[in-house]
Amino acid sequence: MATHPCGFIGQCQTNFLFKRNGPGNNEGVQGDVTTGFDAYTVGNWSDFDLDGDLDLFVCIGEVEQPSPNNIYINKLFDSGDATLEKSDCHMVYTDQRDGQNWNWIDFDKDGDSYGFVANYTKSNDFLRNVGGSFHKLIQNDFGTDLTNLLNGNWLTNVWGDFNNEAFIDVYLGNDGPIDYFYTNDGDGTFTKQTKPFVG
Repeated sequence: MATHPCGFIGQCQTNFLFKRNGPGNNEGVQGDVTTGFDAYTVGNWSDFDLDGDLDLFVCIGEVEQPSPNNIYINKLFDSGDATLEKSDCHMVYTDQRDGQNWNWIDFDKDGDSYGFVANYTKSNDFLRNVGGSFHKLIQNDFGTDLTNLLNGNWLTNVWGDFNNEAFIDVYLGNDGPIDYFYTNDGDGTFTKQTKPFVG
């Protein structure tokens, strides 16, 4: 998957999606994913609906006029055909964002997927998926300001066990001099470190 941020660099192009048909043979895939122009930023694959196939999230980073991100559900599990169907229901799909990248993680190991999207001029979004119903989390839900960082020019969120304590931590990168690192306390909360990463 290759995206193009129309209006930010060079001549506008559509997104590109390739399917591998054997060694050295990549075939372009046509469909909603590869039509139209927009300020596309990052495409992320994740089985956010937990049905056994990978779905596609394509962020749209329109700073001056936030818009919904594009989310495509993989129909492989339902129909046996790996087609991507655009969805437009629930807050995951309809909330206005200037999204830079999505990630879906199970940071508290309870079997549910949590969606986190870094926004450029808006506060970040943290969503909990409970059987296909989504709940927007706030600062009190996890003990720190992961979603209260207004106007931080956030570009990315990267999750992993960075301190080798068996819990998934998060690194937030922005378009500025200071990025932030939050450690997972193992009880559903995070702690922002006093010495953030400095670019």
